Amino acid sequence: FAANPLIKKLLDIKDKSQQATIAKPIKEFNPQPLYLEETKKTYQAKSIPKEYLNTIKSASQRTDLEPALLATILMKESEMGTNPKAKNIAEIREDAVIDLKNKKISVDLSTPSGVINAMADYLKLRKTGTRFDESKFDITNPVELYMKRYYSPKEGGKLDRKIFEHYLNSYRQIF
Repeated sequence: FAANPLIKKLLDIKDKSQQATIAKPIKEFNPQPLYLEETKKTYQAKSIPKEYLNTIKSASQRTDLEPALLATILMKESEMGTNPKAKNIAEIREDAVIDLKNKKISVDLSTPSGVINAMADYLKLRKTGTRFDESKFDITNPVELYMKRYYSPKEGGKLDRKIFEHYLNSYRQIF
């Protein structure tokens, strides 16, 4: 495996303190589980895959959205990419892609990074705007932004709101 240029580069590092920094985990994550009597299930936020972290941070800065919100959506929609039923890690729908393209925002759903950026762009687009009655809106509460502008609850979404709030509070420990 030393033939891999990245691994060779890491092995060639002379300064051992630099090597330790590369291997050091970003932050330990031990969120509390949430048990809901209504569903008889326990919900616990999963660790954010390292390959998602930098994209979440940069997308957050670019769109002025809370990084914990972006991580929470990935958890809620695809369990951090581990749910095989998810179409993509953010469950971005075709109508969202059309909205982004209509605003001349490029969309690439072929990579996790592209999906995270598309999700952040779509949330930013949905965060502010004008309604059909021409009244302006700006949703600053991240839970409301998700529940009203991104997610389509089947039956009011009360339990989904509890789960989403729990995940959001869990990911705020990281960011």
